[in-house]
Amino acid sequence: MKTFLTCFLFVAFTTSFAQEIYKPFAVEKEAIPKGGYALLEKFIQANQHMPYSAEVKKVKGTLYVSGVVEPDGSVSDVHVTRPLEPACDREAVRVVSLFKAWEPALKDGKPVRQEFTYSVKFSPTRTGAEPDKIVNFYDEHGNLVIDEQKAQFRQITLVDSLGYPIAGPSVYKRQDADWKLHQTDSLSVETRFVLGQKRPVADTIHLKLLAIKDKDSRYQGLQYSFYPDGALYSVELYEAGKSKGKTTCYYPNGLVRLQTDYNQAQPLEHRWYANGQVKQVATVTGDMPWETTIIDQWDSLGNQHVKLGEGMARTEFFNFRGWVIEEGKIKSGLQEGIWVGTVNGQLSYRDKYTKGKFVSGVSYGSDLDSVRYKRIAQLPEFSGGLKGMFNLIRRKIESSPDFAFKGMHGQVKVAFTVCTDGTLCNLKVVEGIRKDIDEAALQLVQETSGRWKPAVRRGRPTEVGFQIPISF
Repeated sequence: MKTFLTCFLFVAFTTSFAQEIYKPFAVEKEAIPKGGYALLEKFIQANQHMPYSAEVKKVKGTLYVSGVVEPDGSVSDVHVTRPLEPACDREAVRVVSLFKAWEPALKDGKPVRQEFTYSVKFSPTRTGAEPDKIVNFYDEHGNLVIDEQKAQFRQITLVDSLGYPIAGPSVYKRQDADWKLHQTDSLSVETRFVLGQKRPVADTIHLKLLAIKDKDSRYQGLQYSFYPDGALYSVELYEAGKSKGKTTCYYPNGLVRLQTDYNQAQPLEHRWYANGQVKQVATVTGDMPWETTIIDQWDSLGNQHVKLGEGMARTEFFNFRGWVIEEGKIKSGLQEGIWVGTVNGQLSYRDKYTKGKFVSGVSYGSDLDSVRYKRIAQLPEFSGGLKGMFNLIRRKIESSPDFAFKGMHGQVKVAFTVCTDGTLCNLKVVEGIRKDIDEAALQLVQETSGRWKPAVRRGRPTEVGFQIPISF
């Protein structure tokens, strides 16, 4: 009995000791964010949302949150210790709780639980926020102005309680002492398909897209995309159809996955892992995931493998064949030497680079047969070129009564796939005018089937999607 009681007390004492929460001054090494506080601050800035109710109130100030850094680097018991405003308080707790990439505190050489405190700042990010609308004023050159008396235009956008638009903005022009309707942009609710992050086979996600389009059907202002469950997928800013400001993409748990800043002379990109650990900092040089100049890169455990453009890098993305992983040397931010690519874990190719320029490569098939190539990719080509294809379509429209639609003017956008034998498949109308005209456009494109030279990627024919406009 005495032995049992002694063991019980020992276990209880050990458990109590393991769960003790230490103050920062009581440990040998304090808990710190992996990569330093500068990276944590970047994470907070990227993930923090100013609640729309706080925008309306024009809340500005700093609040403090406290919590516990656990021995595994995660956090627990995050709570506000000095509040600012209820919605801001909740947002601060949400954001700080998302970051689970800490180096834990050490005591006697072992990881222990440690208390931490962090400040989070809030300030308005939108001008003219009101409970049910956003009102902005502009001068004659379209520049935002605060003083209504100096404005020539007034823009009113109706919004819901979260600040999302529920109708296209109406623009009013000053005429003497009155404001008269000048134009109304449209609110577009669309469906967008993107590839998810599941492995080994990526899933297709159907997104709801909420966007403003101007009279020329160009994206304008903030554009929102949502996961099927309503969680935010991305926020993008457009001006006359072109990306501007910051584009931010989110994981399903609400944590930022990618943020690209287009305000820079060369767009700057930050990527994060799902635990908040920074993944990569790079400048964007093209439209594809691999078209970047890598500045810094970390693995999921916080180990830095590329620093100031030097080191061994790893990139991951999904294409039509599966999950692609590329690994190789980075020098001055550019690919150098041999880069090895695997698809779904199998060796797929070896590419040689000099100062970021592709030199040559070898691709491997399922039976490891090899093909050498001097160009990574060649787009599909119509015999006679795109100009020849459009001239052919134009002649058919003008010469055949089947395609004569008197008094009708407009454009039909047709999407299709150029298969490896040069035929076309998966034809569909993505933007139409009228059913009979849409069907005519499909027929016109179908008649070019078999006259295409297929795309080639790494020396092998491959299917590639295309989209063209047909004007009537």
